[in-house]
Amino acid sequence: MQDSFHSSRISGSGEQPPTQRELQLADAMDWLMRLEAHPEDVALMQQHLDWLAASPQHQSAWTHACNTWRLLQTLPPMDTVVPEPQTPLVTANVAVFPVSPWAHYARRLAGVAIAACLILVTLPSLSLFLQADYATGIGESRQISLTDGSQLYLGADSAIAEDYSDKERRIQLLKGEAFFDVVPDHTRPFVVNTGKLKVTVLGTRFNVVMGKLSESVSVASGKVAVQNQQVGQADTFAQHLLAGDQLTIANNGTFALSELAVEDVGSWRDKRLYVQDAAIADVAATLQRYHSSRIVILGSDMETQRVTGAYDLAAPDQALESLVSPYQGKIHNLMGLLRLVTR
Repeated sequence: MQDSFHSSRISGSGEQPPTQRELQLADAMDWLMRLEAHPEDVALMQQHLDWLAASPQHQSAWTHACNTWRLLQTLPPMDTVVPEPQTPLVTANVAVFPVSPWAHYARRLAGVAIAACLILVTLPSLSLFLQADYATGIGESRQISLTDGSQLYLGADSAIAEDYSDKERRIQLLKGEAFFDVVPDHTRPFVVNTGKLKVTVLGTRFNVVMGKLSESVSVASGKVAVQNQQVGQADTFAQHLLAGDQLTIANNGTFALSELAVEDVGSWRDKRLYVQDAAIADVAATLQRYHSSRIVILGSDMETQRVTGAYDLAAPDQALESLVSPYQGKIHNLMGLLRLVTR
């Protein structure tokens, strides 16, 4: 990374070469942009951890880069900054010295990092916002009365689209989790679609959640019909679920049936998450919707580990610790921006 920095400097200009601190800051900014551009690159995450562990100066530079990332969002646009003169000015008896060309480089580099980060974070949310009739933010949940009187409890960082007609009441779960308390209407079935599942009911109470490795439906009362919507999957099914039943379908199309205590169906509404034989990646995906930092688990062996337990959604950091520590998971807090889980 330092070689690329040196190649960008103008030779023969008489400028002082960059200090070691400036080179470390340039590296830290480069890491920030690369991590934001490739958030799922496990090898890159490990390289970054190795870079941090190599030197306390690297950790200090990373701290400075992250703080700059936040602070520069409040500065005026870079194209409105008045160019500095090459000799000191005296204004109101205060000497003002020119800013070094390195400062311009660092500021522009940080500006690019901010723009890249904001675009990467904003575009998926914007796309969902344009499709959704109802959406929530991180840690936010809502109770919504649908047009037929059915009650929708929308989990944190979740979104749905509503499409009612004379023949059918259709809901598309775009992201996250939702609990439905459906008003009976035998002339208009209530249908919830996800990426993998189609859930059809007449009048019942049930929960649907979209995870990273799977999706699931659990029933609190009544009866629901569940179908696999994935075209071309060999393991197709049509199942009827009763109170206490849960169906989970993995990304590869395989599904599993289990039993769940009725009081634990949709327990997230009380900030309590209970899971049974769930993948760590799916539990972490739920915790992510209550956590302002990005959670990244390094290693598929950790992600696919199965867990059963109860977690406090009001304290997502403690919940994450409880989730991974029994499996030798270590959490690295990178300036509040990332929670990296390693072994």
